[in-house]
Amino acid sequence: MWDSWHACLRAKGGPLKGAPTTPAEKAGAKACASKQPITPPELDPAKNPDYSDDLRVMVKCLNAHGVRATMVGDSDYSFDQSQPNPPHFNEIENACQVKAFQK
Repeated sequence: MWDSWHACLRAKGGPLKGAPTTPAEKAGAKACASKQPITPPELDPAKNPDYSDDLRVMVKCLNAHGVRATMVGDSDYSFDQSQPNPPHFNEIENACQVKAFQK
């Protein structure tokens, strides 16, 4: 899902990070809006009352698998950039997210 949305943004000149700021980026973002994946409610702090607790479970799981992550406030986390990520980082991150946020 994300790949097709990002491909559309690249093709249409939409922003790949952040909000569109130029008229061309705004037009690209509008052209690709129908391809943008919807964030599951479990991953939306405004819709998940347990979001902070779930995120702490995810960070703990990441650390248990060799990914050095720390909480930033109650609704975000960051990675220790001084160490390389372990092999299969994406699979680890996805598995930890599923473990932490599944209901």
